[in-house]
Amino acid sequence: MGKIDEIKEDIGYSKALLLAFMTLMFSLISWLTLNYQNTSIVIQIAAFVTIVISGAMALYLHVKIKKHIKELGDL
Repeated sequence: MGKIDEIKEDIGYSKALLLAFMTLMFSLISWLTLNYQNTSIVIQIAAFVTIVISGAMALYLHVKIKKHIKELGDL
């Protein structure tokens, strides 16, 4: 497989992961907004930590995708 094909596959895989992390993040934000009065503080903290980690991973994947796109443009 050529270098261009490898980069394209990595971009595709990273886009799928980015979508999954963003979906998780927004779903948890919605759930937490609707159910914060009915859940324990431990579950709220766990949800918040998961939201932060998902956001960080989404940002990391976004930067990775941008680097790959720039790399493709240079080839």
